[in-house]
Amino acid sequence: MSVLNPNRQKFLARLGRKYTVQALRRMGPERRYPILLPFLKQTLIDLTDESSDLFDVCIASRHKKARKALQEYQATIVETTEAHSQLLQTIGDVTLDSTVTDGDLRQAISRHIPRSNLQLAVKEAHALRRPNGSLDFLDDHDSYVRQFAPQFLDTLPFESHEEDAPLLEAMAVFRALNTTKRRTLPDDVSVDFVPDNWQRFVAPEGHPKRRSYELCTLSTLRDKLRSGDIYLPNSRRYTDPEPFLIPRSAWPTLRTDVCQQLALDPTGQTRLSERAQELQDLLPRVDQLLDRSDGIRIEDGEVIVPMDEGADVPESVQAMDDQIRRRIPDVALTDLVLEVDQWTGFSQYLTHAGGGHPRTDDLLLHQHAAMVGQGPTMGLLEMAHSAGLAWEHVENLAFCRLSSPPVPSRCPSMDLCALPHVILTLSLSVA
Repeated sequence: MSVLNPNRQKFLARLGRKYTVQALRRMGPERRYPILLPFLKQTLIDLTDESSDLFDVCIASRHKKARKALQEYQATIVETTEAHSQLLQTIGDVTLDSTVTDGDLRQAISRHIPRSNLQLAVKEAHALRRPNGSLDFLDDHDSYVRQFAPQFLDTLPFESHEEDAPLLEAMAVFRALNTTKRRTLPDDVSVDFVPDNWQRFVAPEGHPKRRSYELCTLSTLRDKLRSGDIYLPNSRRYTDPEPFLIPRSAWPTLRTDVCQQLALDPTGQTRLSERAQELQDLLPRVDQLLDRSDGIRIEDGEVIVPMDEGADVPESVQAMDDQIRRRIPDVALTDLVLEVDQWTGFSQYLTHAGGGHPRTDDLLLHQHAAMVGQGPTMGLLEMAHSAGLAWEHVENLAFCRLSSPPVPSRCPSMDLCALPHVILTLSLSVA
């Protein structure tokens, strides 16, 4: 197969998809097998890519659901905290009341807060936890991931150019656990591939947990497949990126020619020296800029960047702005459209494209909403929602009465496509 042109392989694979099983059986061996081999190879590549894409989508969807669960939990915490704050305020007012003695304090609190409400609040307070991120909610999706993860790891041959790839070692550990039906991780399991933001989730007590370690392994595998650090031999999308580069064995002989064509130093020392000199030239300028207390500065080894206050507006510009604001009243755009319609009567020329007559009393309201919705800053859907109208009616009016053609014979020079923008412009100019 390696000596066969790739385009020829694709052509034969397409033939294999085209022929039926009966047609292939009637062929001679000298023609059947040259078609079947590329067809099987192409099918293997396609299935590998589809399986990897499904794996990517499944892992991404679990992370999305975990982030959504975190947002919902944070909203619940806000509501619970507000209710608990009201209870605390009531208890504080009763406790600080000088007319309530120490012996009557318990009865006074019970009169203001029922015992069942207080018990519920204490129970909610014990159940509250402060998550550090969405990873705390990812553990709830382990049963879903376990439905496809063992078969996915056992079927596809993942490879890497790293000599000691800790991620591949972790995947081998899970293959062995799935084969022997064991649940606990070995004591010497590798955690070198675990990112920093996963460390607390994977090993909160020093030793990694099975469920969180597996989720971290699968998530990291997805990222490594995307970056090309882990690849699949029988894949097109997740294949080895090395064949697309200059071979490592040929680079020593090609280094001089390539660097000469790109005008680069073969050793890179010249480039490093130039960058170091540029850095030395820029450091005095940076020191001058940082040597002040009101702008960007360094305090206790940290760079402090204050907020930009913006440029001061000249007094003449401010006076002109105030004068313009006094002359232009704060009027809603819808009111302007209605007023211009009363002056000009343009709505009577917006007839139905089919010549039909209106059958609803609120036609004018929907018609004005459709016209404003066709403006440059608002769509029909947003306009219908803001006005509390049915979007289907607004869209129908925009199509039947604000489209061109046809143009009404009573106003032959009017372009209905540009009419909404003309009316809006006229309304703004009147303002």
